[in-house]
Amino acid sequence: MVFLSFSSKDKAFADRTHERLKEVGFDVWYSNRSIEAGGNYAKDIVSAIQSSQCLVLLYSESSGESVHVQRELDLALRYKKPIFPLRIENIEPQEAMEYWLSGCQYVDLFENGKENFEKFIAHLKKQIGAKDDKTKKLDAQNIQTFALQHFKEMGYEVHEKGSVDWAELIEVKAHLRKNPNWSECVLNYLEANCFHVKKDNISIIVNAKILENPRASSYFKTLEADLFWEARKILWNEDELKKVLKDLKKPEVLIEEENIDFRFKSILADKFRHKTPKNLSLLFYLFVKTPPKFEPKTYSMPLVGKYQEGEQMPSLYLNYSLFPSWWGLGKDDIEGIKGGRYIGFAKAFETIRYDAKLQSSVDYENYDGRIAETLAEVFLSKNELVVQKFGAENVLGNSISFIQKTSVLEDINASDTIKRFMTSPDLFVIKLNDKNEMINAYLMDVKYRSYANSSLFEKAVQKGGDLYRQAQKYQSNWNNVYLFMFIHVKDEHSLAIYIESVSDILNQKKFTPLEKNSSFRWLDSDTIKELHVKASSIWN
Repeated sequence: MVFLSFSSKDKAFADRTHERLKEVGFDVWYSNRSIEAGGNYAKDIVSAIQSSQCLVLLYSESSGESVHVQRELDLALRYKKPIFPLRIENIEPQEAMEYWLSGCQYVDLFENGKENFEKFIAHLKKQIGAKDDKTKKLDAQNIQTFALQHFKEMGYEVHEKGSVDWAELIEVKAHLRKNPNWSECVLNYLEANCFHVKKDNISIIVNAKILENPRASSYFKTLEADLFWEARKILWNEDELKKVLKDLKKPEVLIEEENIDFRFKSILADKFRHKTPKNLSLLFYLFVKTPPKFEPKTYSMPLVGKYQEGEQMPSLYLNYSLFPSWWGLGKDDIEGIKGGRYIGFAKAFETIRYDAKLQSSVDYENYDGRIAETLAEVFLSKNELVVQKFGAENVLGNSISFIQKTSVLEDINASDTIKRFMTSPDLFVIKLNDKNEMINAYLMDVKYRSYANSSLFEKAVQKGGDLYRQAQKYQSNWNNVYLFMFIHVKDEHSLAIYIESVSDILNQKKFTPLEKNSSFRWLDSDTIKELHVKASSIWN
């Protein structure tokens, strides 16, 4: 850790120095209080110098005259800490400072400041090293791994995505009893987005997200609207949503749609902002990679902490079911919320940020549905099949919001047609003969699932399981549909491909994965990883 010593009159310069040292990986201690105020050193300053690796002094006329800065230098010498003076004004050390700074090499920042400071940083890294800030490597692929480690560090028993039987969780059971029509949607959402942690009698469902490049003027507005709409059947019950839609003079069928207009999502989110969710409690764990500075005159976010204009906002936030407030790791008492269930939260964050090993390589569990779809296309194309994107999201994309605004949806038959189309499979696959004549055709939907062990996969294809429910959905709307399934089993370190008709799944026929020596040309692990990287760059 670097102890930063400065005069309160140079605080603006100290703030910039502190920020840059943190950016390059140094753990920095410096006082936010006025060092000149008061007659005694606080115990935490003495402790900080004892535990530091060095002292960096911002030397100016003011700091040269500061008795408190001199005492900090005295403590640094007593505890044998190296001193690195940075001259921010073109002045020589006063006589009173020569004792502490004799033998120290100065770095001048009053001219060529930026260039000289970067050289100093490189020198400091060689002298004491800099911790590897793992949060700089966070992205949509590994944020859940980071959040899992965070809760594990706090002593929670963690259950990763794909290893939780959501239908058997007590709070989920209670929610589904109240909203039986939403069972499939709720379980699919939990399976795709959440993990579960448990300690003593505390049970938490967590959805970990990352926001990479937010704009200050709309910091959380878009994110909140999207999170609310995705989780609407988790946070609220059917009657409440229908009532709000009725008040807004919107058709109830919108409850079932995914791709709706942002403004409408935002209006709904605002309607529910100050209501207490009556159903499942869902914890949003949000990491903001490049947080903006606070702008009080624009919508930033409903924060618990008090921030001043231009003040840097924190990177990590928690929120129970979105409304009304987000707790930021910094000024807010995260460890005191919800009955003290986050005791040790800040310490655990620093541990995994700098000390714990964070998985950052490409891993099967990092795939999402769109990337799996790209892999499936390549796999089928390699086997000389013609592949056409077919799913509604591929055909319509965001323009589905236009359809939802048309009056035709008020017609029941038209509404059913749209619903059916929105459940269409991802791919249309054609097999040709040597004369380019079509001899067969299939509809395929691509699924990627990661399970802790093979028994959980077996449960997913049995009656009532996730993949069984998917098969039911396609069987009721389409004929001759196949599921193209990437199945990752963690304890076996395996990835298998299954191509099975939905009728075989519903009839509970036993099926086996494609073997490498089958007639299909296999995608080995290295090829899959290579394609994953390429697909990620396209989608992201």
